[in-house]
Order: sequence, then structure tokens, then C-alpha cells
Amino acid sequence: MSEAPLICTVAIELSRSRWMIGVLPPRSTKVAVSAVAGGDTGRLLVQLHQLQERLAREFEQPIEIKICFEAGYDGFWLGRFLRDRGHDVYVLDASSFLISRRGASHED
Repeated sequence: MSEAPLICTVAIELSRSRWMIGVLPPRSTKVAVSAVAGGDTGRLLVQLHQLQERLAREFEQPIEIKICFEAGYDGFWLGRFLRDRGHDVYVLDASSFLISRRGASHED
């Protein structure tokens, strides 16, 4: 039986001025954070490529990168852009998350 592929999770917080990139490498509990200028897809691709190469060397096997970010200002076009370049992308709609409101106190 083959070993399960190692996955690196990348979460991107998008804004017009800056994209914050959180990286959770395989078998880790620590998130590394970096940033690129908002809209700088070239720099983002470079960072993703460098990340994948570094982790593949470190773990001595290919690493799958899963990218997620919230739908919004850049969400949908960036998702298409990254998918067109072979990345596995999940665009999340924050309003669709189920949140338990039980016991929550609200002041009107």
C-alpha cells in the first residue's frame, strides 16, 4: 500500500493592498506567515513554487499544495488564475459557514 501524499495547506487573506499568506507544512502545527503586494500574482507564484520545492527536498517526496481563501474582492479571478496554472484551490464563501449561535449573548 502506498503512503498518503503529504499536503501543505496555504491560506491567503486577500486585500487590495496586501495578500497575507499563511503556510501550514505537512506534519507541522506552526503556521509561517509572509506577504506579497495585493494583486502581485507573479510574486505569489514564485513563493508557491519555492515553497513546494523546499518542502519536497525536506520531505524527500512530492508535496501537494492546497490553497484556500475567502471569496471577495480578488477571490474568484485569483481562483481561476491559480487553477489555470495547476494549483488546487478552494474559494470559500464565509456566509456559508455554519456557526452555532447557541449560548451567544447579543446586546441590542
